[in-house]
Amino acid sequence: MTATEDQSAGEYAVPTPEEIGISYDEFADFYRLINSDVGFHIGMWAGSATDDGLSSVYDLSNKAQTRVVEYCIDALKLKPTDHFLDLGCGAGAPTVQIAETTGAKATGVNVSKVQLEEATGRAEAAGLSDRVKFEYGNAMELAYADETFDAIVAIDLFPHLSDRPLGFREAYRVLKPGGTLLLSEFTYRGEAPEEQFRAFLETFEGQPPAPPEQSIQWASEAGFELVWADRKTKDVALSTEVMYFLYVDRHAEITERYGEEVVGGLDYVMPLVRAYMRDHLGYYYFLVQKPE
Repeated sequence: MTATEDQSAGEYAVPTPEEIGISYDEFADFYRLINSDVGFHIGMWAGSATDDGLSSVYDLSNKAQTRVVEYCIDALKLKPTDHFLDLGCGAGAPTVQIAETTGAKATGVNVSKVQLEEATGRAEAAGLSDRVKFEYGNAMELAYADETFDAIVAIDLFPHLSDRPLGFREAYRVLKPGGTLLLSEFTYRGEAPEEQFRAFLETFEGQPPAPPEQSIQWASEAGFELVWADRKTKDVALSTEVMYFLYVDRHAEITERYGEEVVGGLDYVMPLVRAYMRDHLGYYYFLVQKPE
């Protein structure tokens, strides 16, 4: 069963990769203000015992984003001789942290030129320019030869793709035999009020969420074998509430940055997006492998 059989996007205009990049160029500061300066992903809120010194909600959100990176490191099990691809790398903080921790070589791909510039500066500041690079690229049309990478990480990237099966096929193509793809995916969790559904699609410039078994089917059709699936839906609700809290708390700063007209529109859609994500959106991580 596909997402369109559950709740249809109807006349929703699917954004192109170029349009998504322009949007992230414009709203990178907004995402940083309402989420984290580590990354703009669904955070991981299962607490470690090492949260001493966290004094604000924003500190907690940064910690939740750091746990995402630690989760990726544990899942991918990269070696210093490996070369991994970060699809939808954002401003590069997770890419740099993974490379720094594992010793692996990294290539980050993004459609936001503003974020790519920041990511390149981040790698330079960390002294990793010799083995961490960032490039403009479309995950559905990768500019790399077959069997280039040992692993791929794609956190919150696949929900943006207009052709997710093609995204899986491209990932399969550029992975070496035995290589793994770690991805996260928004999943369908019951039909929502149409106004909420539209607000979510247009704000996140994504596709209608599909049931988790659909993602597994797309991966299988591309040639991948499922290693495991990990349900993280509770993290969506927590991340949503934190993002909304920070939006309200930093409303004056957001208004100063983007102006009253833009923020007036955000004031309308943010409660709708909050309700949709909290009540109707699932979330999974999948680890899939290209057979040897």
